[in-house]
Amino acid sequence: MNWSEPRVKTDRKRQLRAVLAAALVGAAASSSGADQNPDETARIALEQATGAAWIVSTNPTDRTITFAFPKNGPYPLPAADSPAEAALAFLSAHRRIFGMHDPRREWVVARREAPADGSTHLRFVQSVNGVPVYLSAWDAHFDSGGRLTSTSGNYVVGAFRVSTRPRLSAEAAAARARACVAARAQLPESDFRAGVAELEIFPARAAHPALAWIVAVSTSRPHSLLLSRKVHLDDRSGTVLADEPMVISRRAPAGSAPEPAYPEHCLPAGRRAL
Repeated sequence: MNWSEPRVKTDRKRQLRAVLAAALVGAAASSSGADQNPDETARIALEQATGAAWIVSTNPTDRTITFAFPKNGPYPLPAADSPAEAALAFLSAHRRIFGMHDPRREWVVARREAPADGSTHLRFVQSVNGVPVYLSAWDAHFDSGGRLTSTSGNYVVGAFRVSTRPRLSAEAAAARARACVAARAQLPESDFRAGVAELEIFPARAAHPALAWIVAVSTSRPHSLLLSRKVHLDDRSGTVLADEPMVISRRAPAGSAPEPAYPEHCLPAGRRAL
């Protein structure tokens, strides 16, 4: 019996299976590598789109670009009426790579600096229907020739989906913030005053920003604890999403007592005291 032909066919099948297995492993490794290195993925995408080399960093949570630097010198942008328009056109053209929804509608110029060297430096803030997005800003820097030298910032994904029609009134939000701060300080509400409440979009949870009120609350007369806080209050639940101490000073010796915490009724469900 001639075994040579079947053996050749069997060897070829084994070789084919080995090649296919290696290809699958390689593809999986490549995919895994891309998943583990979003900076590289974004860099490649931006380089393919612009034809220029870039240094790119991304947000590890949502993989939006947080920094882009043209590696081989300032990057020339198409002619525009202003540096702001040039920056927005660039971000709009590559919005999917940057992870943005609609840069022209979301970014508003907040500051412009034009030093004597001819360069231009812009600061944009993110907003939805005129409501600012908390801690979201974008910078664009240009040389004297109008070429982009770098761009960076923080973009809140999903902010554009947030309804900017409040449920709480400004007065109710201010009263709620004052009550929560007073409860935290374990002092009467009458000892505190609240400033004018203003709307904002607050990135309460990743990819789930919420409409909120920001209220400055401070003591109206001296105590052993002088307290002034900027409170971020959820518009739906009236709970404290976060706060920032503006002025805190103790008359008692430092370390004599722990800093007061918000009571549970002032906190979102399942959230620990701030």
